[in-house]
Amino acid sequence: MFKDEYKPQHLIECIKTAYQEQPTASRQQIIPIIFNLLSADSYSSSDIVKLIPQKSEYLKPNQWDILSQDDLRFIHSQLLTEKDLHKSLLEKNLILEIEKVLLKT
Repeated sequence: MFKDEYKPQHLIECIKTAYQEQPTASRQQIIPIIFNLLSADSYSSSDIVKLIPQKSEYLKPNQWDILSQDDLRFIHSQLLTEKDLHKSLLEKNLILEIEKVLLKT
């Protein structure tokens, strides 16, 4: 399975690393770890871009109308009642009606 797709030395290094990280893992548990290591190593370090989480900026509720239309705060700012908000979120498939799900079971 692995030997046809990867160089033997690289495969051996990934297997050793996986067992060093998870020494008590079973074969079923270790295979996904090896796959992750192999796929992570298939990219050179220059290709990998570190993801820096965006810092959320605090906005006062009276500023929510300047946000993008997909932002829940924007949607909330456009609707006056809770019923309208709920209906809008249902239409956009942003919330789930749990009662309907429970009735189906």
